Amino acid sequence: MYLNFMKDKNKKVKLNSFKYIGKFLETLKDLEINSSFLELFIETGLRTKNKELTFQCAYNIPGILFILKVDAWEPLEELYSKLSKSPDPRVKKTLAHSIHEIAKIIGTERTESMLIGILNGYLKDGLKEVRTGIVKVNTLN
Repeated sequence: MYLNFMKDKNKKVKLNSFKYIGKFLETLKDLEINSSFLELFIETGLRTKNKELTFQCAYNIPGILFILKVDAWEPLEELYSKLSKSPDPRVKKTLAHSIHEIAKIIGTERTESMLIGILNGYLKDGLKEVRTGIVKVNTLN
């Protein structure tokens, strides 16, 4: 049923389904989660031009990875890469503030191959909130 909300033609229904997907999947974390959720999440995130939907994808990636574990990284990697290049300050800030959580989940090797370049880019970003997010989370760990 939730997949139907994610596919709905009504923009508000679709947007809200993406807004709450992390919370919804968390309620299912002890069950086997249908791969269709992840596939639709990724497909929509890659194709959308809607700024709010793009933000919701960025916001929910850490939670989805936390629930689905490292196995979900490979399919999510392309979407994460696309989102990391977003000009939207909210998307960049969200990813910058959560990059340490992604690194914990995906491990050292994947972090070095995928996230270090993104991290370095965020450290040079023109937005103070993005740079601060990287510095703040890395001093907490």
